[in-house]
Amino acid sequence: MGTRILTVLSGSSEVHEASGSIVLDVPMTITVNPNGGTVTVSVKTSVGGTYQAVADGNLSGNITAVKMDVLKGPVNAIKFTAATQTATVEIAQ
Repeated sequence: MGTRILTVLSGSSEVHEASGSIVLDVPMTITVNPNGGTVTVSVKTSVGGTYQAVADGNLSGNITAVKMDVLKGPVNAIKFTAATQTATVEIAQ
């Protein structure tokens, strides 16, 4: 358990993935700051699975303003993609 800050460069993705286990610890608080750009969030439920867009809640769709949400169910990884500006993601587990 701890915190992590990701810098997501414009036009790229950053992944927060389980290390040494098959799922990330939950609950997990996630804050996305798109810094004037657009960010999308997707999750991979299991090892070897495929990323799927977050379907509902504050982290779904195109994020264009600071958003925060709490992930309550386990996933293997979370991917953050910044389209037009470098974004910042803060995670607390």
